[in-house]
Amino acid sequence: MKKKFLLPLSLPLLCITTMLQAQTPFTPLDTNYTTTTVIIPPSPLFYDVLFIGNTDYVHVNGGADSALAKQNHDFIGLVPIGTGRKQNWVIVNHEITNTKNTKLGDGGGQTAFRVKKNNSGHWEVKPTIWNKKFANVDFTALGGTNTNCGGIVTPYGTTLTAEEFPVSSNASLYASGTGYSDTSNYTIPPGNGIYSGEVLKRWEQMGWMTEVNPSSATAIKKYYSMGRFSHEGGWAMQDGKTVYLTDDFTPGLLFKFVASETNDYTEGQLYAYKQGAAGIGGSWITLPMAFDSLLIIRDVAFRMGATGFTRLEWAWADYYEDKLFFTETGADAADYKIAMKAGSNPAYQIQRLDTIYGTVADSVLTDYYGRVWQLDLNTLDCSPLVEGGAGSDGKHFSNPDGLAYVRYKNGLEYLFINEDLNGFSQGRNPAYITSSSNLINEVYCLDLKITNPTVDDLERFVIGPKGSETTGPTFSKDGNTYFVNIQHPGSTNTFPFNNSTTIAITGMRDYLAALPTRKAEIETAMSADVFSIYPNPATRELHLNKTTDIAVYNNSGELLFTERNVNVINVSELASGVYFVQTINGEVQKLIVE
Repeated sequence: MKKKFLLPLSLPLLCITTMLQAQTPFTPLDTNYTTTTVIIPPSPLFYDVLFIGNTDYVHVNGGADSALAKQNHDFIGLVPIGTGRKQNWVIVNHEITNTKNTKLGDGGGQTAFRVKKNNSGHWEVKPTIWNKKFANVDFTALGGTNTNCGGIVTPYGTTLTAEEFPVSSNASLYASGTGYSDTSNYTIPPGNGIYSGEVLKRWEQMGWMTEVNPSSATAIKKYYSMGRFSHEGGWAMQDGKTVYLTDDFTPGLLFKFVASETNDYTEGQLYAYKQGAAGIGGSWITLPMAFDSLLIIRDVAFRMGATGFTRLEWAWADYYEDKLFFTETGADAADYKIAMKAGSNPAYQIQRLDTIYGTVADSVLTDYYGRVWQLDLNTLDCSPLVEGGAGSDGKHFSNPDGLAYVRYKNGLEYLFINEDLNGFSQGRNPAYITSSSNLINEVYCLDLKITNPTVDDLERFVIGPKGSETTGPTFSKDGNTYFVNIQHPGSTNTFPFNNSTTIAITGMRDYLAALPTRKAEIETAMSADVFSIYPNPATRELHLNKTTDIAVYNNSGELLFTERNVNVINVSELASGVYFVQTINGEVQKLIVE
């Protein structure tokens, strides 16, 4: 018979309360805002560095040549290999505009690679395409690409890269010889449906959604059917036909595209969202699909009454695809005059910004903070989910941009929201930060079970290094790893965060899904009148809902040890199996040790 007597351990109620508070999912982060590296919560979270701009070599021409990686990492397209728990294809956008690069291609671009989790749970980049680690996507056959911002993962395993802020002339594209070398006309090749054979000026070939296969680093085609505008990103529905598209412009629009064929976006119908009166309900305006209309589709949609927003960014649908979440980053002075004269109006909930900061009603909206929207895809009600601004504790949530959604099997759902500050005023950063080289952006998490959330409900998750924007957020299929880019950080930051860097933060499932559940179990157990224990199963510590004397027995009824006047006991030395915990009053609870 094994007997074990330990020193008495007694925790007063105050300590129990402190323990409950400490086990909330988010550990407070150091907010001195002078960090030269990335700050994330402590264990069980850790991060792996995957891809570093201007440091890693990216291969071209079947692996025969290479060049230092481009910078300005933005969208991360993650395509699972199998379940995605162990391996994924990764593709990273380079948000670069009108810049010459003789090896990797002028303008923006993309880099593709494969990541695999090793035996210790860390992600590593593995040689795959051309037996190299990093492969360049060649867009030459598609007339090039430019300012690759956000993107979309399709339901059939490819990605769409979004060409933002398209230029309006070949002179801008050429950039006095420092930009695109080839400014000749481009003829749309066969295989592009009714748009095959159209002749475009080279600058008109920029500003589309472009499909890429990350497993082969191959550019497939540009989707003219989705229109030419300042593509930020969007969301592809699982039906293989419907795609929601966001327009990063002032004012910008929310578009919907429905393909004629499943898993083929070559042809179809494009729509623009129009909000209902007083912000109730809405409709989709059917847009003309003639090519000359698609080239200026935003202006066409304005004339047809589409609703304006101030710079739409990322979008993500929920698990059931009933809701579409999207970010509106805002602007300090958003001029709606031309759009309103054409026939558009700002979304109902932001019209107040025309006068809220004391200015006259001049159709220039002052929107310092932005917001996250929620569109009900059944009723078409569109309203802010959470407004940017100041919280009661002085926290500021400002200019949301990147967005990622995750849901766990226990039903918990979260949004991760990346800031991209438009300025320094209005508390968006501390007063001593006055230049973009020192600007700090953060990532916040919102528990979607919270009703009518405010800034106070947002949890600070990541603080980016000085000068950087965090972007490209996405989760592995199992929800355990959060992939994110550190874009354009300060050049004097600590390596590797003095270059654009792709990292993977692992441990998210345990951190997000387990801790809130455990907290709820503790609170239930501690408030019960009858004797109860937590957690169960247990591995290290077992908590009792009251201070008492206890005895622990194995499944054969043998007494293993006793303790006096305790409400926490150590069970780490017990072998896996079934045990029974009995109080001095004869109350018994079955315990499972893992």
